[in-house]
This record gives sequence, C-alpha cells and structure tokens, in this order.
Amino acid sequence: MKLGMKMMTTNKKGKFKALLTGVLFFTICCLPYSHTYWGQLKNWKPYKTHFAKYKKIINKSNKERTDLLNQLENKKIDIATYIQKAKEVETTKKIELKKYHAKKNVLKQEYSFLGYSSFRYFLYAIGLPFLALSVSIFCIYLVFKSNSNVRTKKLYKIACIGFIYVSSFWVLRSFLTRTDFPKLSYDLSFVITAIISTTIIYSFVYLLNSLERKRKENQKEIENLILNGNELVELLNPST
Repeated sequence: MKLGMKMMTTNKKGKFKALLTGVLFFTICCLPYSHTYWGQLKNWKPYKTHFAKYKKIINKSNKERTDLLNQLENKKIDIATYIQKAKEVETTKKIELKKYHAKKNVLKQEYSFLGYSSFRYFLYAIGLPFLALSVSIFCIYLVFKSNSNVRTKKLYKIACIGFIYVSSFWVLRSFLTRTDFPKLSYDLSFVITAIISTTIIYSFVYLLNSLERKRKENQKEIENLILNGNELVELLNPST
C-alpha cells in the first residue's frame, strides 16, 4: 500500500515536471516572437494624439505668416509692423514647440520600460539573447547527461528541433533589412512551438509511465523472489 502511494506521488510530481518543462520550452521559444503582439509607441493613442499637434503648430505659424504677407502686400500694414508681428509669430511657435517636445518626452518616458523605449522593444531585445542562454544551458545539461537512455534522447531531439526552428527563423529574418515576414509567419511560429511543446509534455509523461511500469515489474520480481525464497526455506527446514 505504501509502495503504491509512493508511486502515485512520484507520478504526480513527474507529470507536474513534464508540464512545467513544456511551458518553459514554449516561453523560451515564443519570447523572440512575442514583441510583434505589443503596440508601437507611434500607435499609442495618447502619443498619436499629441504627435498630430506638431503639424497643427507648424501650419498655424505658416498661415499667420501668409496672412501677414497678404496684409503687407495690400498695404494694410507697413514693413515695421510686419517685422514686429512676424517676430511675435516666430516666438509663439518656439514656445508652443518647446511645450510640445516637453510633453512628447514625458509620453516617451511613460511608455518606456526598464530603460528601453517600450515594452515591445524590451521583448525584442531580450528574446534572442534569452533563447541563446537557454540553448547554452541545455547543451551543458546534455553533456552531463550523455548516458541517457534512448527514450530520453528522443525527447532531447524534439527540443533541439524547436530551438533550430526558432534560430533559423531569425537568421533568415536578419537578411530582411527593408521588410519583414508577414504576420501569419509569426502566428504560425506560435502554433509550431505549441505543437512541439505539447509533444515534449506527452513524451515526458510517456517516458515517466514507462519508468513507472518498469519499476513495478522490478518490484514484482523482487517480491516473487522473496516469496519463492521463503517457500524454499520452509521446504528445506521440515522442523518448521
């Protein structure tokens, strides 16, 4: 009974470990793609609304200058008045642009994340280095686990296929300096990574169940051996 409870506990822990491994693999491989689903600063509504004010300030200043020129040509104002008012228009424009840029910097700071211009750019910057670090750790783990059995090695191969896919995607992406892959390719990459992660979880659980079956078979053989040994001792000792 105690053996059965112990095996059930081990099985649950193993399944949790398998699920955790699959989720971790999915996170590592999807991180380089995740930035595409976060908005850019230029599309953020407060920034976009404020950005439109720049053109309004310039257009307003140009219109006032044009009006002054028309007034000068029509002799409604003299040159001295024109120069004075033109300077006022220029001063007003500089003041408004100064306020505009100050507000723009505040919005940029508000949208920034850990020193990066945005959370999107943070994900873009950390995605590939984190993948490289994870692959390096995985390789070190394989070196120390070189005596793994056949089923475990198949599990490692599946993980390597996932890493190779993500790396190959970004190697090809590096040559597209003036364009990008269509968004569908990023969505497809999430699907492929999800399939590989699910396969890893399934393979991990299958491996765990195989080990549990083998342990049970070994335990049963030991119990039979002990039982047969006791019977043999009883036969060889008639006094009992």
